[in-house]
Amino acid sequence: MKLVESASFSYVSTHQIGSNNLNMAVSSNFDGREGPELLIPSSDFRSLLVIKYHGDQVEIINEFVLPGRLSTNIYLENTIIPSIWVGTDNGLIVNIL
Repeated sequence: MKLVESASFSYVSTHQIGSNNLNMAVSSNFDGREGPELLIPSSDFRSLLVIKYHGDQVEIINEFVLPGRLSTNIYLENTIIPSIWVGTDNGLIVNIL
């Protein structure tokens, strides 16, 4: 078995160099259609992107601009009403529904 790259997308990052926060991306079915999406920080950590992989294409389907730079892991609360919680470098806790 080997890994084979099927698509690339250079506008995101899963973690910051030197940070202990290694859970800065989550996968779920955010749009209710077939297949999962990935919620991942933009490369400057100032927004969260929902991206979907279609065949050989990667598409941004939503973007959440944060009120500061992402500084925590992403917490996905997947209960009756799913929500996403993150912290920013200016001390804010942000809830994205």
